[in-house]
Amino acid sequence: MILFHCSPCDNETTIRALGLDLDFCQTAVHAIWLVTHSRLNWALRHASTRHNVAPDEIDVWRVRVSRRKVARYGRGIWLSRVDVPPSALTLTLHDGITGMRRRA
Repeated sequence: MILFHCSPCDNETTIRALGLDLDFCQTAVHAIWLVTHSRLNWALRHASTRHNVAPDEIDVWRVRVSRRKVARYGRGIWLSRVDVPPSALTLTLHDGITGMRRRA
């Protein structure tokens, strides 16, 4: 399945090298947070607020993950309790509220 992960741009180098690694989890629920495309705009605003950065300082990662490796947390919100390797990730750019496009 295809989901999305939002993270500050400062994390790009680490994510490219290690993927989404649970060792870097900073939330009370020890998991990697993923969202469906329909919840992406919410996730961008949430990550921006949580990390105290502007929305344009948030990267959006397209994540290919097996349905067996994620658990539904809420409508359009999923949790992975296992690391996601770099090979399952594609960095995308968002264009505000309307959606995303691939980074050139």
